Amino acid sequence: MSHIAGNAKFTPSCLPLPAQLNLHLDSDDFARKLMFEQLAGDKVNLYGRNSYEAEMKRKGIEDALPWEKLSEEQREECRSRFRSMGESMRTEDFPVTIRPVTVGGGVKRITELYGPMLERLCEFEQNRRVRWMRQHGWTLGPDDADFLTSSALKPFSELRPDQKDEVRLAVRDYPKLLNTVGLELVRRD
Repeated sequence: MSHIAGNAKFTPSCLPLPAQLNLHLDSDDFARKLMFEQLAGDKVNLYGRNSYEAEMKRKGIEDALPWEKLSEEQREECRSRFRSMGESMRTEDFPVTIRPVTVGGGVKRITELYGPMLERLCEFEQNRRVRWMRQHGWTLGPDDADFLTSSALKPFSELRPDQKDEVRLAVRDYPKLLNTVGLELVRRD
């Protein structure tokens, strides 16, 4: 018997036995994702949101709310971004992956994202944003939060330059976000 109905967060003790879970999904993959989220908690999201807020203020945009003032739905969108990082890098042909921070780290550690790698991660991030917004009732149209319409509900390649810059800003922060919870981006061999 599981204890997951009505819960927003889960621990392994809430789940049925792996044999039963395997009837519905890959229990090993699910356990890895659960561990990743438990490890991160809201610490990484708080860091990410504060970083975003500071960058918006540097650009003269004052309406970026701090983490504490976000609605639960807005916080969940931030969490969704963190969860999707690992998933976006799972394909075998992707040149980077996530691992626990190692002493020394060597030349494989990635501390800055730029060029084709940045653009590919931006495509993943924009796909995640579009998926999240559609799941929450948003549609394509003029930017209006009251009517849940956004001009950014399209692939990364079709965004306006300022919208692309906003996505790039979020993705460039991946190495710092991961580092706050003891993880790092590294090049694959």
